Amino acid sequence: MRAPTAATPSRQRPAFTREGLVTWRFVYRDLTASLLPGCLFVLAGASHSHADAAATGRALARAAVYLTLFIYIFCVANQLGADPREDQANKPDRPLASGLVSRAGAWRRWLVAMAVFPLLGWTLGVLWWALLWQAITVVNNFTPVSRWGPTRDAIIVPGAIVQLAAAWQQIAPLDATAWRWILTLAVVLGGLGLQMQDLRDLDGDRMIGRRTFPMLLGERTSRRYLAVLILAMPAIVHILLYASRVDRAEVLLCLVPVAGLSWTVAWRVLTLRTPAADRLTYSLYTLVYCVTLAGGIPLLR
Repeated sequence: MRAPTAATPSRQRPAFTREGLVTWRFVYRDLTASLLPGCLFVLAGASHSHADAAATGRALARAAVYLTLFIYIFCVANQLGADPREDQANKPDRPLASGLVSRAGAWRRWLVAMAVFPLLGWTLGVLWWALLWQAITVVNNFTPVSRWGPTRDAIIVPGAIVQLAAAWQQIAPLDATAWRWILTLAVVLGGLGLQMQDLRDLDGDRMIGRRTFPMLLGERTSRRYLAVLILAMPAIVHILLYASRVDRAEVLLCLVPVAGLSWTVAWRVLTLRTPAADRLTYSLYTLVYCVTLAGGIPLLR
């Protein structure tokens, strides 16, 4: 009997179940950098605007649908725009690399999602953020921008801005407080996050000639630079986001998990240098982003 291929089991499932599996395989690596932080920022906005439970629940549901499609269109484009050799080296379980879907099938999914996404954005009152995200997705994945460290890092900052702004607007108008959080998180945590991600993908990047920051600076220098910035992350978060609160005990409770995760990440960056370790380190770094946002729920009341 012929052994089943990676794609065979999914084709035996009902269409809806199979499509759910395909979607999961496209996006699961990026949910802690997209869906989860966006929903946490909705809760922070609800706290800030004193929204009731019913309004908060509706906003969370809207944000969850929007953010799922938000990351889906990016991930599918990222895999369509990638050199097949890169995914075979770095992420062989991705749908295209594993044979779960064909390139034609991925293109059909992406074009349908790209058509639906601005309609969803218009329905939810965030059309311009949706259009900006589509532009960022195309530029990042289908132009040379992502092949050079400085431009690759620069484009992630507006990406984080449009993510967080659209999430907040599901529950409250954008005000000075919202913008302070959005800009701080996008510039400090967002820009740094891509460099963390690049550490795990060095083999594939070298294979296709991409010049990321760890390659431009050298891996050892890059790791030291990242570790210093991540060690300073709790202080940066406190000064720029948390310090305005007068309840010091509450601030401390929010700052402790940020510090614990940040310092764990810094230690791992310096001492654990295998691709598998770097993948986990990056995942832990995305949780720094999440717990920082979670601190806004009690602190923005």
